[in-house]
Amino acid sequence: MEQFVEHIYSQLKDCRYITVEKCEKLYLYAVMINETNKKFNLSGHKNLESIVTDLIINSVIPVKSLSVPRGTTFIDIGTGSGIPGVVLSVVFDEINGTLIDSNEKKIEFINSVKSRLCLDNLTAEAARAEDFVSERRDMFDFCFTRAFGPLYYSAEFAFPALKEGGYLYIYSHLTEKILNNRLKQHFKVLGGDFSEKETYDRLGLVTGILCEKINSTPMKYPRRFAVIKREAAKIPETES
Repeated sequence: MEQFVEHIYSQLKDCRYITVEKCEKLYLYAVMINETNKKFNLSGHKNLESIVTDLIINSVIPVKSLSVPRGTTFIDIGTGSGIPGVVLSVVFDEINGTLIDSNEKKIEFINSVKSRLCLDNLTAEAARAEDFVSERRDMFDFCFTRAFGPLYYSAEFAFPALKEGGYLYIYSHLTEKILNNRLKQHFKVLGGDFSEKETYDRLGLVTGILCEKINSTPMKYPRRFAVIKREAAKIPETES
C-alpha cells in the first residue's frame, strides 16, 4: 500500500488540492476496482498497477490545476466504475458530483465506494443517460466524460444537463482544431461554443476538449439513444 500511495502522491503533488490522505483514498478505490473486477466485468484494467496509473492518476493529471468555486456541481455521464467522477470527488472535495450509468451493478459498486471512502459530495444513480438528462435539464456547472463513447454522444447527453455558462470537458487526445466540421456543428446546435486558450488557462486546464454552453439546448435533445447512435455513425470525429 505505502509504495502505491507514495507513487500516486509523487505524480500528483503539484495539484494544490492533493494530500496524502486523499492519495490513500485513491489507492483504496483502486483496490476496490481490482477486487470487484474478479467478480464481474467492472473495468478493462485487470491489475492494480494499470488501475492506479491509467484510471486514477490519468484522471487527475489533465485537470490537476482546475480552479472552480466551492459548491460547483458536475455530472459524469456513463461513469462505469466511477471514472473520472469518483476520482474528482476525492481530489476536489468541495465540489459536488452526480455519477450516472445504466448498469445497476456498477452503480451499486460506486455507492459502496462512496460509503467506504465517506464521499458525502458524491451521488450515484442507475439511469439511462437520455432519461436522466431529460429530467434534470440546466442543473450542472460541469460535465466531465472519459471514455464514454463517441464525442457526438458526449455532446448530446451533456449540453441539456448543463446550465448556460457551464462547461463540457472531455478527456481526449484530440483538439477542437482537428474535429470534423459536422461534429463541431452538432456541438453548436446543442448550445455549445468551443473555448479559447484563455478559458483553458483561467480554469487551469491544458489538454482535452472544453466547450462552453452559451445558448439553451433545444428541447428535442437528447433524442432516443438509437437515433443518436445512428447519427453519430455518419460523422467521423476528425477531418480526413
